[in-house]
Amino acid sequence: MSSKHRIGFDLEAPIKFLGMTKDELGLLFVGIIVYALSDNKLIGIIAVFACVAAIIFIKRFKKATGGFRMGTLIWWHTGLSSGRSSLPPSSTRIIN
Repeated sequence: MSSKHRIGFDLEAPIKFLGMTKDELGLLFVGIIVYALSDNKLIGIIAVFACVAAIIFIKRFKKATGGFRMGTLIWWHTGLSSGRSSLPPSSTRIIN
């Protein structure tokens, strides 16, 4: 297989701009707008830093929960499912 036929990125990955997804960019945009519209620039700077801290928290949370699926969690603990699952229902599992 030649390298020209390989896909160099994950097709399921969200689109990123400057290393941030659209929700992170929106949060940064909100911080900048608050800074631009505030009469007290100290409050605006605090808002920008709070938004940057929230972005860092969101990035770490997304990295920690990369393979998490809510449907699998619900199926695992309750046995409820909206479709067919390969996991055994909760009533048949024995947890040590």
